[in-house]
Amino acid sequence: MKPLSFCWVACATLFFVLCTSFSSGKKMLLLKQDRSTADNTHYYWYTNGGTVYDGWYTLEDEEIRMENLYGADVDTSPSSTIVAAGYSLKGYPHQIWASYFLYVHY
Repeated sequence: MKPLSFCWVACATLFFVLCTSFSSGKKMLLLKQDRSTADNTHYYWYTNGGTVYDGWYTLEDEEIRMENLYGADVDTSPSSTIVAAGYSLKGYPHQIWASYFLYVHY
């Protein structure tokens, strides 16, 4: 192969890499907005001091379930009685600290 052919192959490869490696900022902005508006992280929820498995729900779903169960406001503000703990790993005894604690406010 002639030296000029190597130059053309190198230029074509560089052009191909440069044209395919960039994405539009508009598309990335939409992806960033989608992640920030909907937190779809599920946790393994335990009641009774973290010993009884309750289910695999998002934080919002578990708050709604506990509010319906207790008939009072339930949130993550630590000023009352703990009713549930959310873990990112399933299993008892727990190998990690709880990600969230839910408190009932009578």
